[in-house]
Amino acid sequence: MISVTVGTTAMTVDKASETKYSVEETARLIGVSPITVWRKVKRGRLDCYRLCGGNILRIGKSHIEKYLSASEQADSN
Repeated sequence: MISVTVGTTAMTVDKASETKYSVEETARLIGVSPITVWRKVKRGRLDCYRLCGGNILRIGKSHIEKYLSASEQADSN
């Protein structure tokens, strides 16, 4: 278990065992294109793990759940 801060949110994550998805897999899960996933990461709306100097992204299951929760709240307002 490690404690990480992403943006202003502090989380405790078992980084080794958390399921991680590629940009393409994340796009399918949330129903958008891979380009949209990249844009959401760039704008800080979707957190990720950056590998190989930042050129490869992996989005953790917890990040996707957080994004979907925030999206549902925005839609209900």
